[in-house]
Amino acid sequence: MINFLSLDVVLAAMGGMYFFASFLEVEVPISVYLGLGLVVWGIYMLDHLLDARALNNTDEEPRRSFFLRHYKIIWLSLGLCAAMALILVGFDQTLQGFVPYAGALAGLVAGTSLLGKYAGRFGAWTKEILIALVYVAGISIFPIWQKGFELLPAYVFLYLFGFFLLALINLWILSLWDRESDARHGFRSIASVANIVHLERGIVVLAITVNLLFFASLMLQPSFYHMHALVILLISHIHMVVFLNSKRDTQLKRQILEASFLITWVLLLLG
Repeated sequence: MINFLSLDVVLAAMGGMYFFASFLEVEVPISVYLGLGLVVWGIYMLDHLLDARALNNTDEEPRRSFFLRHYKIIWLSLGLCAAMALILVGFDQTLQGFVPYAGALAGLVAGTSLLGKYAGRFGAWTKEILIALVYVAGISIFPIWQKGFELLPAYVFLYLFGFFLLALINLWILSLWDRESDARHGFRSIASVANIVHLERGIVVLAITVNLLFFASLMLQPSFYHMHALVILLISHIHMVVFLNSKRDTQLKRQILEASFLITWVLLLLG
């Protein structure tokens, strides 16, 4: 149920924001975490609803079947989610100042969705890349805004890139696992247009890149950043172990990958 409703993704996104707040040593109000959670949950629910509604037969797709069975309830929940987000903005001056940035991100999300659906092969090639970029922007932009662009440490760009690679690895793995189902239902992703062997090798190359970058970070950066580097390394390692383990059930592997991003909350316990 948690996985069907994408609650693990919501908590992971909030944890990602805490990661960058900790990295930049800024305080992010609870209302901002709640706002991010509502937005992420709303986007995922809307995407799943539209996917499920587009299908004629979802018996073999547990998540999509779930959304069709509870279609009206989830739409009602989306309405409540939007109302709560508006109330948060109405009562929080910090969020009010952030609305233009949030609007720009919302436009990127909509553009990415349209590109993936209607831009043919180009959209299939670029969809996961754009989603990864939007994800990283969404979890980092408020801490960056809070810190001030002129005060950002140079290291932050390495960690933004690291999170982008983690998100891309995650999305490419999921596209591989979903390729047969997506092909049956007409959904497009990189796995529908790329050579599968090349895509698998690309995932491994990205993971090796993450490992090399952040092992080097452990050696070269001040100790304050070591826990942040270890978090990224651990998430990357979990993805590779799960990806290369062909014996486990795919649904279980999917849940492990999504849950791996919750490791970012370790920084809260250590802080």
